[in-house]
Amino acid sequence: MIQIMLLNIFLLEGLHVIERMFLENGITLATWALVIVTALLVIVTFLLVVDSFRKSREQRIRWTREDEERDKDKTEERERWKREDQFHRLQSLDLRFNSPGMIAARKRMANELREMKLSQILGKPTPEIWPVIAILNEVAQLCKEGLVDFAEADFAYREHVMIIWLKYGSFLSEQLRIGQFGTLGWLKDEMSRTTSAAAIDSELTAAVPFVQDDFLEREANL
Repeated sequence: MIQIMLLNIFLLEGLHVIERMFLENGITLATWALVIVTALLVIVTFLLVVDSFRKSREQRIRWTREDEERDKDKTEERERWKREDQFHRLQSLDLRFNSPGMIAARKRMANELREMKLSQILGKPTPEIWPVIAILNEVAQLCKEGLVDFAEADFAYREHVMIIWLKYGSFLSEQLRIGQFGTLGWLKDEMSRTTSAAAIDSELTAAVPFVQDDFLEREANL
């Protein structure tokens, strides 16, 4: 805007000089000079306005691009934090699932299932098995809330989830317990929809006797 004002002043001064120069030669010549200078003034002013608009538009485009890049960086940073948080939670679960106390519970569960005790026939977990069910239900809740990566949880816990649900799913699904263990049923369903290279990749596979025996032997010998 300052440039335009200065240019206007310059052209107006030029206009006055030309008017004084040609006034002696007659009004017609001075009038034509006035028209020419006015036209030049309009053209130059228009060009300056167009240039200012172009620069302003380019600046807005740069600002928009910079905002988009900043938003992209923030999104990538949030995704990285999310993945790191998921990894740390899964690592914490893995440490608990393989802690001495939990390994003892997993071994008791495996031995109980191998011995075909009454609790297994009735499909009702004994107190020794509840810690295993509880931590798998916690895994399910964290997966459902997006706090643990489903693919990682599937890789680590699919076999246990399938065996537990095969043996005790009916009991856990009863009306009084569905509110507490519904997420474990949800995790089993999600895993059933997902292909896996795990030895026990579905309830159907979990029901095969030699597959069960192999899994329970591994758990009993932890």
